[in-house]
Order: sequence, then structure tokens, then C-alpha cells
Amino acid sequence: GKLIDYEIQLNVSFRNESDLVELSGLRHSGGERAVSTIMYLMALQDMTASPFRVVDEINQGMDERNERLVLDRIVQNCCTISPSGYNPQYFLVTPKLLPGLRSLENDNVTVLVIFNGPGAMIDMDISSIIKENMKKYSHLFDDIDNDSDIENDQSDDEIQIIEPV
Repeated sequence: GKLIDYEIQLNVSFRNESDLVELSGLRHSGGERAVSTIMYLMALQDMTASPFRVVDEINQGMDERNERLVLDRIVQNCCTISPSGYNPQYFLVTPKLLPGLRSLENDNVTVLVIFNGPGAMIDMDISSIIKENMKKYSHLFDDIDNDSDIENDQSDDEIQIIEPV
């Protein structure tokens, strides 16, 4: 047959008492479809070697419970040695993250936050985020001589954030 004649049908159930049904845009929410898709792709990741994976806005449309579940699973997949001994890096691109995601506190996870546009930093305590990351990654700077040419004049309380115009 031709490639166009084939398709993948995922059967899913989101409740213990429910039977498996075919994943469908007519029956399932966008969040349920996103959870099903990312879990299916992560189940297949040991079948192909790729140095990294890019996941774009997978958490859009998910409720808080599923967003936490998916992000925990992504961190588990890339930070736990797989049976094949191979773990790719994940790049998660998203306009939002839930506060208090414990899985992001893993030492093997780096979070890069890009604030682009006026007002993007309203309601964000950037100083505390920077301080927490400085504590988390302080071991990386153990070899730096404090008497070197690096300026260490600012105390933790003097971190200045300049918002783009």
C-alpha cells in the first residue's frame, strides 16, 4: 500500500472506569490530545537516537494536573538513564509555566526565561529567581578566584533588572 493509506490510531482512557477509545478531536479536549501525544512520543524515544528534542507549547490547553504530570515525565525521561543508555536533551518552548514545578529543581535541568516586550516582567520577582539559580549553580563557580578581575561589588540585594523598551 501507499504511505497515504496508513495512519496511527491511539486508544486512550483518562479515567480508571472508562474503556479505551480512539483519540479524537471531536471527543477529547486539546489538553487530553496534547497529553496523549507527548506520552506516545516519549514512549517511542528509545527507538531512535536524536541528540535533542524540541517540544513547542505542549502545555497549552492542559489543566494544571496534566501540565505537572507531563513536565515531571519529560524531566524523568531526560534525567534518568534509559535502558538504551541514551538520553536526549529536551527544549521546551512555552509562553507560560506553572509556578512551583518541583521537577524543574532537578540539578540536570536548566531553565532559561526570556522576557520580550514591554510589561513582560510585571508580577515576576526576578531578583528571587536569580538568587535561587545563583544558589543552585554556585558549585559551578567554586574555581573562580574572588580576587580576580571579575567584579563582585554587588550584594545579592543589589541585583538590577532592566526591562527592554
